Amino acid sequence: VCADDLSAHRGECLVVAGSHLSPQVHVIVNAINAALGNLGRTVEYIRAEPRTAATLADLADAIKAGSVRTLVIFNGNPAYNAPADLDWAALQQAVPQVIRYGYYVDETSALAQVHISAAHYLESWGDARTLDGTIVPIQPMILPLFNGLTEIEILARLAGVEKTNPYTLVYETITGLTGGDPEESFRRFLFDGLLKETGYEKTSVAFDADGAARL
Repeated sequence: VCADDLSAHRGECLVVAGSHLSPQVHVIVNAINAALGNLGRTVEYIRAEPRTAATLADLADAIKAGSVRTLVIFNGNPAYNAPADLDWAALQQAVPQVIRYGYYVDETSALAQVHISAAHYLESWGDARTLDGTIVPIQPMILPLFNGLTEIEILARLAGVEKTNPYTLVYETITGLTGGDPEESFRRFLFDGLLKETGYEKTSVAFDADGAARL
């Protein structure tokens, strides 16, 4: 019945696979959407920026090698939930200086030399990208109640940036991308809730007979 319904609405339907499912499942689902004529209609593909990051195991190896002198931990609580075989408590104590940034004083904070109180995201200025790459604002509803700091403030200070005020950081980032009158550009950004035409480039996808995708 489901297949008949999809077939009766070619180009108007959509089959979706959850992000927790395997790449093989996503290949099958993409091939189904292609067979239903959904590509370019209910399905669009974007050429996203590649994301690469070291794993917690990579960090553990670096600590064991003695190459980590200062460790800044943002929000996560590895002393509580890191894989047991890493023995994170011992690893963290082997680092000469550990700075913990987070909402709570928890197991990781207890093993750190410094704990920095984090501002809640509803108390924070910032910017972000949606899944399609569009730049959007993060606006605070209130000032920080307990003098917490935002993530971009901490990162700016670590990077040696002269201006660390979070509003200024967001303002200069956005107006540097828009051109024109900076005040008007920033007001428009906040009013619209996004920065137009900043999404990733759209691309087309074809599928081989075995279901493999070709950009």
